[in-house]
Amino acid sequence: MRASRLMEDRSRITAPNDVGKEALDWFVKHGLLPYTPEEMAVLSQRELDHLWAFYPLEQHRNRDLPEIDLSGSGEEYRQRLAETDEMVRNWLVEQEIITIPDHIPED
Repeated sequence: MRASRLMEDRSRITAPNDVGKEALDWFVKHGLLPYTPEEMAVLSQRELDHLWAFYPLEQHRNRDLPEIDLSGSGEEYRQRLAETDEMVRNWLVEQEIITIPDHIPED
């Protein structure tokens, strides 16, 4: 079912959709990772703290490089994204890291 169809039919979807904390805890621990949601939140916070600690080190390391300006529009963002994608693809192929089959679209 397409997302737009789901949105159109939303008013008719009345069944409960909450699995409950106990069922979610069980699924996360036994189906995904050996952690409770609370433990995953702690791990996530730890990773975020690492990121923020590492960020000034990267800023210092790159202090002589120009700042990257934010895109001024959606079109500029899409253009930068396409250029970056092309640059990464070319690098991967030129460095013989991977090959990209012809049937893989460039966008």
